[in-house]
Amino acid sequence: MAAAAGDARGCTSDDRGGDDLEAAVRVSLVSAEEAGLEESDGVAFRDLAPADLPALRELQTALFPVRYNDSFYERLFSPGYFTLVGIDAAPPSDGSFEGTAVAGGGALVAVASVRITSDWRVAYIMTLGVDHRYRRRGLGARALRLCLRATCERSRCQLAQLHVKSLNEAAVAFYNSMGFQADEAEGHAGLCRAHYLIEGEPYDAFALKYDLRPLRRDLGEEEGGPYSHYGSSFYSWAQSTCEGGCAIL
Repeated sequence: MAAAAGDARGCTSDDRGGDDLEAAVRVSLVSAEEAGLEESDGVAFRDLAPADLPALRELQTALFPVRYNDSFYERLFSPGYFTLVGIDAAPPSDGSFEGTAVAGGGALVAVASVRITSDWRVAYIMTLGVDHRYRRRGLGARALRLCLRATCERSRCQLAQLHVKSLNEAAVAFYNSMGFQADEAEGHAGLCRAHYLIEGEPYDAFALKYDLRPLRRDLGEEEGGPYSHYGSSFYSWAQSTCEGGCAIL
């Protein structure tokens, strides 16, 4: 699965609400074992570690048409954020894989990053991507499932939301197959005109949403109270920290 999700466009600041957000969200910093992240096909998912940043930068540079600045990567370790990475402990040794190794060995081949909004009701999926050499193995679907599950286990969010470039029909179909629906609150069929600015060119996007409440019930997690409104006010918290535009493909 190619990079298919990203943050909203064109801002270099993110007013997250400081201590209030930390108290409301209570995002856990847990190990992969505690999180119960699954392993198959030689790729295991775990939480991002600071030592992984060089490899993550390299992967996202290859996946996305924009370049994230330092503040984006620093915020990945802030309260209200979490990032899952897929690690291949034994990447091909025939020279076909030249990515930056992670601490302890292996290669970082997939990523899913999430930011919790200030009212703890919405989890915004900032990035989701898989190294092109590891596609067609179901890693994109697995990363997304783990991402949604971790959101339920680590926060009180009841809705997941993302944007996807409208021209990326494969990505739109992928998210539809995973249960995402158009967010009509953001426009007809979820269409957001000129949502992205990539290399100076505007691109439309679809706003998609996923109701986390059935998954929360399946996992035995608290609902945290029904949500009554989400929409344009969300975007004050859904701003990009990337340089030059948004990273959804």
